[in-house]
Amino acid sequence: MDGDDRTQDVLDGLRSQLGRQASADDEPDWDADSIRLLAAVPNYYNLYYYETARMLEWQGRRPTRASEVMEIERRLLERYADDTLRTKPPELMERGGAYYSESAAALMADVGPTAARCTS
Repeated sequence: MDGDDRTQDVLDGLRSQLGRQASADDEPDWDADSIRLLAAVPNYYNLYYYETARMLEWQGRRPTRASEVMEIERRLLERYADDTLRTKPPELMERGGAYYSESAAALMADVGPTAARCTS
C-alpha cells in the first residue's frame, strides 16, 4: 500500500468527540478507554457486546424499539382510516426508513414507462 496509516489519528479524533453530544435519552456511548483497547473504529452494535451491563441498564429504562414502532404503526393506521388525508403523515419519519418510500416511488416512476415499452 502506498501512503500513511492514519488509523491512530482517526481514533484520537473519535475519542476527542466522545461526550460532546449528549443524547436525549442518555443512550450509552463508547468511552475513550474502550476505543483505546479496541484500536479500531467501533461499530455501534458492538456496544451490546463490550458494554453489556450499560446497554441492559439503559434498555431497562425505556421501551423497546419494536414497541415504539408498533405504536407508530397504530397511529398511522388511524390516520390512513381518514379518507380526507391528503398529506404524508409525520409518523412516517419516526418509523425508520423514512426516505425508502420516496426512493421506491421514484424508481417505479422511472422503470414504469420503460417496462411498459418492453411489454408492448
